[in-house]
Amino acid sequence: MKNFILLLTFYLITSNFSIAQNLENQVLELENFIIQTDQDLYLSGDRIWFGAKLLKNHNSFRYSKLAYISIVDHKGQEVYREKMLLSGQDMIFGDIFLSENSPSGVYSLLVYSRWMTSFNNFPVARKNFLVFNPQLPEVSGEPSLFVELNPVENPSLILLHTSPEPELIELQNSDGKTLQIIEQVPSLKKTFMKIPAEKNLSLIFRNKKYSVPQLDWIWNPLEHSLKRENFNSDGKYLVVHTDWKIIEEIELKEGNNPIDQSLIIDYETYKLTVLNHQFKPVWTYQVKNPAFVPHGKVMLTSVNPINQPIQAELSGYPNPSQEAFVLVKQKEDSFLEDWVDILNHPNWKQFNSQNFQPVSSVSNLHLIKHDTIYLKDYSPMFGYKPQQLDPTVYFPEVTVPKSFSFSLPKSTFDEKIKRKIYQTHFEVRDEVVELTSPFTPDEVFILEDYYAFESFEKFAKEILFPLKIKKSKTENRKELWVANTDNYQVKFDKKPLVLIDFYRITNLEELLSIDINTLEKIEIYYHRNTVQKTNLGEEVGDGLVLIYTKNNEFALKNNIPNSRNFLKDVRVPRSPIMKTDLPIPSSNSLQAMFPQLKLTKGKTKTPTFIPDTAGEWALEALIFEKDNYYRISKQFRVNLDKSDGEIEKRD
Repeated sequence: MKNFILLLTFYLITSNFSIAQNLENQVLELENFIIQTDQDLYLSGDRIWFGAKLLKNHNSFRYSKLAYISIVDHKGQEVYREKMLLSGQDMIFGDIFLSENSPSGVYSLLVYSRWMTSFNNFPVARKNFLVFNPQLPEVSGEPSLFVELNPVENPSLILLHTSPEPELIELQNSDGKTLQIIEQVPSLKKTFMKIPAEKNLSLIFRNKKYSVPQLDWIWNPLEHSLKRENFNSDGKYLVVHTDWKIIEEIELKEGNNPIDQSLIIDYETYKLTVLNHQFKPVWTYQVKNPAFVPHGKVMLTSVNPINQPIQAELSGYPNPSQEAFVLVKQKEDSFLEDWVDILNHPNWKQFNSQNFQPVSSVSNLHLIKHDTIYLKDYSPMFGYKPQQLDPTVYFPEVTVPKSFSFSLPKSTFDEKIKRKIYQTHFEVRDEVVELTSPFTPDEVFILEDYYAFESFEKFAKEILFPLKIKKSKTENRKELWVANTDNYQVKFDKKPLVLIDFYRITNLEELLSIDINTLEKIEIYYHRNTVQKTNLGEEVGDGLVLIYTKNNEFALKNNIPNSRNFLKDVRVPRSPIMKTDLPIPSSNSLQAMFPQLKLTKGKTKTPTFIPDTAGEWALEALIFEKDNYYRISKQFRVNLDKSDGEIEKRD
């Protein structure tokens, strides 16, 4: 994300509260997403696996239950859109196929909620990534210069350009006098430049002049304090925050303005935003917290033979940690990871031919309509159809075109092209997806324990105790009933809605005739509170039976029309089913995905996974609390031989 949540702006403008009063009387319930993808560089036609977690600053039931997902291309045009119900752990995860005709460039994956459209230019969660089309390798636009200005006592510039050739970069003062020249600056490589304590400095890049921004605010990382030279008495405030939580508010005074270190000790990064007397943002900076002590460790065999089971253990996290999202993915080039990190970092700015522009410019957030502040999708299917939201309309500043050219070394995408040729030649099929219920059922039955039953009807009668199959009293047919536990009495007098892979059945015979060996699990919802928490409306008011097939193939095998899809244009979270019986290596860039690992006392273990492709791999994990998260990564190697692995810990 390139922006910040400055909801304080709206609050102060509309309430006339002082800054001290606001901290004690804060009523805004803030939320935003954290996004993770399986790669930083994709070929056109590739499959993106992603996950996102909704973090929030409150425990209220009033938070969004529906996520809107968009992909915006290098021209700022939306090329993909879907809506997904959040899981019970406030997470979404799934896959997106890029078009085979996708041109090369910088793309953005956006995840947002309907509530965020209540604001003008809300800073929604965004993950920038690269797409390369071997048939259309050229990236449109001109080479660009990116700069990070460190706001410290002895400031420096970190430069990076996207020109395919080494370039000369010159620093000049206000009189046009050359202060420094750096020759042969390589493409896509960070270069440091010390700058003097002068005003009105300029950079010359490719015969164009760019003004270096003024350094008005100075951050002292050792003392955790902010000051401004030539302090203006016109009232200004400092807000310490994340993208979903206001941590501290300070009325700025002359000299050093320290922040409370005890409030930020558990945040690896946080943001500083200065507001003027009208509560409009005038400066922002993301701080990498030097006082943060990394939590946790990963224990994982560092060298592994191919086709052998592996299990990783994550431990040492704070007890409030709730769940983890884990990807086992192909290790990408370090320089590529650095480049994409810059594209996603709020401190890096992009110059254009006129002036200094952020990659995603900072705007003054305010409500479009005051009465829409709680316009949330916490009841997405009840009484209305989920909206079609266009992110380019609601969030124009995070969908600006990324119209600059860049050139990657051939070795960067050569390996990916070889993998694609290999998979096409040997007809390696894409991973089958497994649907994940976004709800918490009363009962779950795993079908692999019951395949010995000769029919679904016999299995239901003997095992599915919340259900009862009866003969109709008025017609010559059977009926399915679910337990009614209202008023502490148990009666089988309610008819549940039955869905197979979220498709409606036409009649009970369609369910009773299904081959039990094709099923994976069954979820049953019958208690009143459980049914209400699904937020699926009146149609499931008497109960719900969700049946999942092994490969999510009910609709495909039976040619079921989409009109029978209960969710229609809303989808549920999905994860890959990794095949372990392939006769040849899959060469997939994603070898395993575990989206909702629960932590107990700060630790968890991944399920066993079996890498089927040799090479360098990385296990990446996001560990979530309610309003914070931790990131950890561990590299390992998979060899073709059967040599013994070496255990290595990351502390």
